[in-house]
Formats: sequence, structure tokens, C-alpha cells
Amino acid sequence: MPNHIRWVLRQEHPNCPAYIPVPVPKQTGTIEDPLGIPKDVTEAAFLCSECGFATLYSQLHLDRDIGGTLDPYLENRLALVYLEVGCVSNCGSLTKIHAVLDVATGNFAAKKPMQQWVFDERVTCECGLPLLFYPAEFQSRYSAEMPF
Repeated sequence: MPNHIRWVLRQEHPNCPAYIPVPVPKQTGTIEDPLGIPKDVTEAAFLCSECGFATLYSQLHLDRDIGGTLDPYLENRLALVYLEVGCVSNCGSLTKIHAVLDVATGNFAAKKPMQQWVFDERVTCECGLPLLFYPAEFQSRYSAEMPF
């Protein structure tokens, strides 16, 4: 069975060892050393599909998962999307929260319902204020590319 490369974000967060499957990053280094690229400091918020915890990730959290199954993004089984969340003071800036979408169902791939999603205190608006998320039966979502 051939091995396939799938890209993931790995970061320990409270009580959840899961990783987030992501599309091919913007820069993937060289064939000899795909992770050996200069790391920039761009951070973006991603929702863990397993536990519903949204926190900041960067290129430093990128890793390869090598296995026998094809990349679910290349097979069009998963899509990366983002939703926009405002802050507690309604300053007008919206923060993008990236999430994995199950293409077949059109729903977020999160195992936890939106009402149980939790945002890390480091995920803030442009003014540095905490986010205020109002879960809705239908949450607007937009197609996204990898931010790094």
C-alpha cells in the first residue's frame, strides 16, 4: 500500500491530543525536507474538530501525517472554511475562525455542537478583546485557503 502525505496542525490543548487535518500549506519546503522552511509568525485561529476548542496555530504547528489513505482535501471529502466572530465590545472587527467542513454533509466536521465550542483567551479581535460567539443553527461560513 502506498504512503500518502496528509498535512495536520498539532498542538496540545486541554485534554485533547487530536490534530487538525488541513490542506497543503502555502509553503511546504523542499522534497528532501518539507518542514525545513523559514517559519513566519503568522497565526490563525483554528477549531479542533474533536473537542471544539479554538486556539491560535502557526507554521510551527504544521506536521505531516503519513499513512495509507489519501489526503481528504484532495479527495474533496473535507474543505477548509472560516466563520467570522465579533468581540464583546462590538468594535467592528471580525476574527476569522478556521474550521473543517465535511463536504458530503455540508456541516462542520466538529464532534461538539456549536453551543459547546470554547475559544482560547489568546483568540481575540484586532483590539485584543475577547470574542463573543452566538451559535446559530446556520452559521455563515466562507471558503478558506491556508493562512500560512
